[in-house]
Formats: sequence, C-alpha cells, structure tokens
Amino acid sequence: NIDFGKPRVMVAFSGDTGDTWSDSIELTAQPQLAQEISPAACSAELPSAVAIMDHNCSTGSNFTAAITWAHTGCSWATDKGPRVAWTRDAGRTWNSSYVPMNSSSVLVRNPQVLGLPMGGGSERWIVVWETQGVWGTDVDLAVSYTDDLGATWATASLLNSYGYSDPGVLEQSLNMANHGEVVVAVWQTKGLHGHDSDVMVSRSLDAGVTWTAAVTLNTNAEVDSGHDDGPVVATDGKGNWLAAWTSTHAIANSGFDHDILFAWSTDNGTTWSAPSIVNTNAASDTGDDIAPSVAYTSDGTWT
Repeated sequence: NIDFGKPRVMVAFSGDTGDTWSDSIELTAQPQLAQEISPAACSAELPSAVAIMDHNCSTGSNFTAAITWAHTGCSWATDKGPRVAWTRDAGRTWNSSYVPMNSSSVLVRNPQVLGLPMGGGSERWIVVWETQGVWGTDVDLAVSYTDDLGATWATASLLNSYGYSDPGVLEQSLNMANHGEVVVAVWQTKGLHGHDSDVMVSRSLDAGVTWTAAVTLNTNAEVDSGHDDGPVVATDGKGNWLAAWTSTHAIANSGFDHDILFAWSTDNGTTWSAPSIVNTNAASDTGDDIAPSVAYTSDGTWT
C-alpha cells in the first residue's frame, strides 16, 4: 500500500543465481499520482557490475541492467514515454529517466528494453512501447534509444510503419532480439489483415537508429482466419532467426484450439518460411498451447 495504494515498481537482486534475494526496494521513491505498471527488465554485457536475469539476458558479474515500466493516471506525464532505470552496482542503487514524447499520449503501456554493446566501452539501450493518441486514435508502437543511460534520447518514432494510415488497428505483445547491430522486432497486430490477429516484423541494421518497413511474418495472413498472438524471436548469431507464436488457425488438421507455430529466416529476418507446427500432438489434442519461448544455446541447440 505504497503511496495511497497506487501501483509501484519494486526490484530485488540476487548475487548467487537466485538462491537468495535482497530486500525489495522501490524504484519510484517520490510520491506522485501516476500508477507505475508493466515493468520489464534486461541486462547486457556492458562495462559495469550487475547480476540480474531476464529475457534476452545473461548472468554474471560484468553487466549493466535496465528496467522499464509504463505510467498512467497522471496528467503531467502525458508528454512522457515509459520510464527507464539503470543500475551498475548489482541493483543496490538506480538512476532513471523518462523517454520524452513530442506530443501527448493517452496511453503508455508494456514497454520493452534491449541493451546493445556498441564497442569501445559504449552502450545503447533501445526501448519500444505501446502508445495511443500520437499517430491517430488506435494503438501503435513507439521506439527510441539512448547512448548515455537516459541523459538524452532519440526522438520517438513509429515502429509499425503503416501506423499513419491504419485506423482501428491494434499493435501489442512486442518482442525483440539482436545480434550485433542487427535487431529484429516482432509483434501481433489485429485488424490489418481481416478481423483476426497476425504477426508483424521489422528490422534495424544500425542498432535501432532506423527500421525497415514492417511486413507480415506469418505468410498465411491474407487467407487465415485464426488469431496469431504473442510472438517471440531469437537468433543463432549466424543470420538464422526463429520466431514462434500461439495460433488458433488450423494447420495440418490441428483444429481450432491454441497451438504453437514457428517460422524460420535464414537471411537475418528479411524473408520467412511458411508457418509450421511445434507441438506434434496438435492434430489430436484439444487443450490450449500458449506462451512460447525460444532460445539458441551454446551447444548449437534451438529450444
């Protein structure tokens, strides 16, 4: 019940791979009326000392960690994007800043953060979030980055490039991964190809400065009627990428329950294979298979 019951972002750290944890501390210590929601964390092999684990992250003693979260319910925050906090001392202290917005947004939701080592000891942090009221009344995806831990930010831009002319389309459930300066972002869109949801993809070849025009990842988008939701993506660092998601579209007599589909790219995300089924019991099961996760391990195995 901190600050009159408003949600707050709390953090705890572990220095022994999760066996024990510190007491939780509040990242937003000052009283305010906004609700702080939807935190997401990431660490990167950048020059400092942290031990924190999450998606697209590693563990160890030589890391910077970042946490990003949304805010809502406060009029003074309408020109601000998500808030991002960094630690360089294993989570004991944090510094934070807002990603600025050039126009008022009525929604800042579900931000995601990705850290990239840039050489010479420098680092870049990319943040993508759902926003509404900036590029029309529907929900779009905004992207920005910082090279100085939030002291300055690149002007927020539209990730879903069709967002200028897609009234009523909903963008959500973004996931991104990188190898070097190649970043691939995937998300689900609803209403772009009929009334169902489909998977979109955009790439950056310069560590998040510019992005390719968004295209549909699931190649059956124009003919399927099932929902394709919650995509995730990973790479082996050799130009091969694997995307997976939940779908209710019937493939190979899989029925209309939720199954897990996947698609491959062998050209750094430029083109993608037709969707295939992961769960081999798809034709006989009636239960829902949801929330996939993908990774490429050091022994050369995709999981």
